[in-house]
Amino acid sequence: MDEFNQVERFLYLYTELYKGNTINKQVYLDKFGVSDASFNKDIRKLKDAARHLNLDFDIKINKKESYYYLDYTSETGGNLSDIEAYTLSKILLESRALSKKKQKYY
Repeated sequence: MDEFNQVERFLYLYTELYKGNTINKQVYLDKFGVSDASFNKDIRKLKDAARHLNLDFDIKINKKESYYYLDYTSETGGNLSDIEAYTLSKILLESRALSKKKQKYY
């Protein structure tokens, strides 16, 4: 697999969790070739972004089954408002972590 940077991994985490999928830590480590510390940092950054944007979800872990999932804390189901989606996109694009070539796909 191509080398992925942190923003690309962040987008992968968010979209997979948002779609209702779970993230198995070992599968993620193998898929992206990152360390355990990088995975933990990615999860922490996603949690921080959700808190910063006042999104109604948290990332939880099922330790018995060893996977991460979104836990919605409101009746909205975690859907982003237009302004939340815009703000999240702006944060990601302004970080300049995506090349111009890759930005057209996101």
